[in-house]
Amino acid sequence: MMRPADAERLTGYHVGGISPFAPKKRVPVAIDQAALAETSVFLNGGQRGLQYRARSQRRRQGAHATVQALTG
Repeated sequence: MMRPADAERLTGYHVGGISPFAPKKRVPVAIDQAALAETSVFLNGGQRGLQYRARSQRRRQGAHATVQALTG
């Protein structure tokens, strides 16, 4: 996880609405391997309070995300 100020500067989004899609600069994106077991997941849409539902595998590919065990 980045510090909030760094995340905002690098992505162009405000904390609470950071999306893995279309950042100003490409930053590493990870998806929890447990999320891939779900048919769909909810992601931030680029502003606070805006979320959208997406198919897990498709979003992993679109965000060029690595799969990691992020939760225990």
